[in-house]
Amino acid sequence: MKTVSMLEFRRDAAKVLRLLRLGKETIRLTYRGQAVADLVPVKPDLKKRPPRNDPFYRLPEIAIDGQPLTNRDIDRLLYEQP
Repeated sequence: MKTVSMLEFRRDAAKVLRLLRLGKETIRLTYRGQAVADLVPVKPDLKKRPPRNDPFYRLPEIAIDGQPLTNRDIDRLLYEQP
């Protein structure tokens, strides 16, 4: 188990989260030398799938002629009512 102080965590939280995303180790968070929390990687739920009608997962189908979509296009497609 890797130990990270609150100071280290505040300085580079992205690095700590990258380690967790790899899913290989638990990280013990300390404050003034005392353990305060264990950060544990989340196990993916392989059974959970997005709903078929979720437009986010349909973006490749929605894109016209394989052209990339702009952020504005994506926002319009996802959040505007048809």
